[in-house]
Amino acid sequence: MKDRDIVVKGLAKGSAGEVKASDVMTEKVITGYPEMEVEEAARLMQEHQIKRLLIVESDTVKGVVTLGDIGYQGIDEAAAGIVREVSKGQSNN
Repeated sequence: MKDRDIVVKGLAKGSAGEVKASDVMTEKVITGYPEMEVEEAARLMQEHQIKRLLIVESDTVKGVVTLGDIGYQGIDEAAAGIVREVSKGQSNN
């Protein structure tokens, strides 16, 4: 879910004190695994237009890969591509 979607869904449901996490959560969560290559994580993020990828192992969240993490690892071109794709998706909402 995009940050903007949380705000929009939350506002549609009522004031902040009345809205539960289940009201605004993403049900189809895209995940990766600890041993995946950074390029594969970047591809998943671009394909699904997400800024954060949960890394899961044995049904346990081990961490999160972000666009900043990808840029930090020297994969600036991949991070730039993801930002372009995510931006395209946000302009359509």
